[in-house]
Amino acid sequence: MCHNYLVSEQRPEPLRKRVLQGSTYLTIRNGVSVLLSLVGSLLVTRAVGPENYGLFAAATGILGYLNALITPSVASYLVRDQSSEGNRLAHLAFWWLLGLGIVMAFVTCSIMITIGFTSRWRNEFVPIAVSIFLGIPIAQVTAVPQALLEKNLDYRALALVQIASLVGTYALAIPLAQLGFGAWALVSGFWLAGIVQLVGYYKAARYRPQWYWSLAEWKQMWSYSVSRALAGWLYNLRDLAPSLILFPLAGERAMGYYAIADRLIKMLSFLYTVFGGISFAAFARIQHDRARLAKAIQETAQYLIIFLGVVMSVFCASVGVLVSWFLGAKWDALTVQLLCLVMASRVLVATASGIQTQALYVVGQNWLRVKAAAIFVVFLAGASWLLLSQAPVTHAALMLAVADLVAHIPVYAFDIYGVRKYIGRLDYRLIVLWLLAAHAAMFAPLLGYWLYAVACGLLLHPMSVRELRAIVHTLKTNYFGRGGA
Repeated sequence: MCHNYLVSEQRPEPLRKRVLQGSTYLTIRNGVSVLLSLVGSLLVTRAVGPENYGLFAAATGILGYLNALITPSVASYLVRDQSSEGNRLAHLAFWWLLGLGIVMAFVTCSIMITIGFTSRWRNEFVPIAVSIFLGIPIAQVTAVPQALLEKNLDYRALALVQIASLVGTYALAIPLAQLGFGAWALVSGFWLAGIVQLVGYYKAARYRPQWYWSLAEWKQMWSYSVSRALAGWLYNLRDLAPSLILFPLAGERAMGYYAIADRLIKMLSFLYTVFGGISFAAFARIQHDRARLAKAIQETAQYLIIFLGVVMSVFCASVGVLVSWFLGAKWDALTVQLLCLVMASRVLVATASGIQTQALYVVGQNWLRVKAAAIFVVFLAGASWLLLSQAPVTHAALMLAVADLVAHIPVYAFDIYGVRKYIGRLDYRLIVLWLLAAHAAMFAPLLGYWLYAVACGLLLHPMSVRELRAIVHTLKTNYFGRGGA
């Protein structure tokens, strides 16, 4: 199978067709998973309430940061590698991540248990956190077969496993939440999802780990992984901000509001997940052809903006009704809507920047991303302190979302600079035009429906109409047309 993909790399059209087919298939599958997540998460959070959901979100926020320390970088190293030594490197990565996961689980659980014995502050948080942190080794080793599937562009299998894990999660969590288990209902669903993904990914990839260790190859893997991970370590501090800043200052309620809005937006950002993952694998195959790579970056960013803009606009028009209907009187629908609007704006702009980030990682510009992430952390800390210190507690969650939006501005500048210097020039006019149209549509329910007319006017610009026609033609030619795989 890998041999066929490598042959396809030599011919532009088959590779593009394969990417578009995989993206379309995965978009449909992830759309189903978004629907499941939307309904399931709203039902379970309605039952457990903001406080219990806040406790669970605080623990999983820390877990997400820990799992992102090195694992995604090792997975990217496996995807980026186009040599014939893939299985050997996968074995090496498996044993490294397994050992690392066991150590991380032991250290974090020991810290939590120590806190539980020495402090009475938020004692209910400790057992929940320990039960979640015990799953770190599972998450670590699951990344290996997942990376092998991504490398082979087998996103069909990835999507099917994801849907299976979501169905299992809510099939268990919703009844337990209705029975009054609170945050433990969410913990049970979390564990079942991890087990389903572990078994599913290994079966789909047909991968069986074998003992292998090479110090020389490990050093090469370590060099790339750490330089990339360092940027991730810094940038992913934003995932700790709600747990370490909002939670202590504003309490469980504010944490719960921020977490549910963030969860909803992340579910609706599945298009970036689809295109971001598959674009990295595709960019790796054309990384030595800078002109072709620059064209691929621009096309992918334009696809994302127009498709994700439509999804976010529809969601922002209906989120108020959805929240009132599903979450009930325990939740303030307007607060959730405002949070979703600010987060959606940040995600939409970040999609174009994120595609450029993927390309910079492919061409090995990891240290440029480290600089950008370091500046982001400084901006986020400063903006969070300034806004949270001035705002009342009732607006704390919204202020953190605004601080996150503002702190991303220098990151976008670094991505534009890096792509221009190391890959080539992009034409950003259409990207900006479609970003403005999407924002007008998103904020129309809040500021006035006349903004829909503004969005339509921007989309009817001659440059926009010409490119929309080109996208339709590309999809027809590469997805429905003839060509090799």
